[in-house]
Amino acid sequence: MRASGAALAAMTMLVVPCVAPAQEHAPIRPEVRLDATSATVQRLELGAGAAVPMGNYVRIALLAGGGLARDDRVGSRAGGDRLAAARADIVARFQIDPFHQSRRALYGGGGASYLVSEGERGRVYITLVGGLELRDRGHIVPAIEFALGGGLRLGVVLRRATPRWR
Repeated sequence: MRASGAALAAMTMLVVPCVAPAQEHAPIRPEVRLDATSATVQRLELGAGAAVPMGNYVRIALLAGGGLARDDRVGSRAGGDRLAAARADIVARFQIDPFHQSRRALYGGGGASYLVSEGERGRVYITLVGGLELRDRGHIVPAIEFALGGGLRLGVVLRRATPRWR
């Protein structure tokens, strides 16, 4: 395992033991997402993961995804070809409305993303996120998320709805 992958694995191991006390309050929320990243290497990825509560206001999201990347750099090995790509994220999100008092709610946070494309070494990026959870649609809560880290990223997220918690 490369140093950057080891760093992401170490962060995950540090977070997981802290989860147990907060689980009494808010449930773990699975999510699926579609992310598009605009950078030198453009990416489109389908991902999944879960948000683990760390108290009333903070959720730790552990996410992974895969898809396609296109490298348009001059002299790149790919020369604009489509490449396989993968991403892993660990992000702490601060919920503005954790008790589900309004139909929509903002959140923001940060963490780390590990991005890798076919034929290249992976990299870890510091990531900042901001998003808006929209009104529940049955058992699903759609959200729109913006992130900065390894490029500007726009995500469409579907999370499991819970009646009392975000």
